[in-house]
Amino acid sequence: MGLNGEVWTDVTEGRIVNPGHDIECSWFLMEYANYLGGQAGAKLHQDAQWVFNTAINAGWDKEYGGLLYFIDALGNPPEAYEHDMKLWWPHDEIMIASMMAYRDTGDEKYLEWFNKTLDYCKQYFSDSEYGEWYGYLRRDGKPTMPSTKGSTFKGPFHLPRMLIMTEQMIGEILDR
Repeated sequence: MGLNGEVWTDVTEGRIVNPGHDIECSWFLMEYANYLGGQAGAKLHQDAQWVFNTAINAGWDKEYGGLLYFIDALGNPPEAYEHDMKLWWPHDEIMIASMMAYRDTGDEKYLEWFNKTLDYCKQYFSDSEYGEWYGYLRRDGKPTMPSTKGSTFKGPFHLPRMLIMTEQMIGEILDR
């Protein structure tokens, strides 16, 4: 972006999108919308749902499943080498955001996204033999080699937060 907020569509760095960050932002906005309440909160929640829907539909890998790490806003080939990797944390953010949207709206499509993402994570990220989640997958769902479960960037934050928040939201849904 330029100094005045203009989008630079003529260069790759101006078009790069990280769907995981957009999805994470969507649930931040939903939380704030719920805090605001009223018409302003309802409008913000609708906007947050739009952010989620746009990001998940643009970033979900239609061939292999899972969320791509980077995409180009115009559909051109991304420049970042890791663009087609699948990282653990955006999938955690999908589960938080989709469960929150389902809790708040009752729209089954959000529950479907939650279940689809959970199934993907159980199949590819989860290490059934040694526990924990792989941090980085190739596009086809196989762990990068050497596989990484913990590193400077993959710490114990996103996964526990997702587990705590989704358990709490499921409890709220069941209590209704």
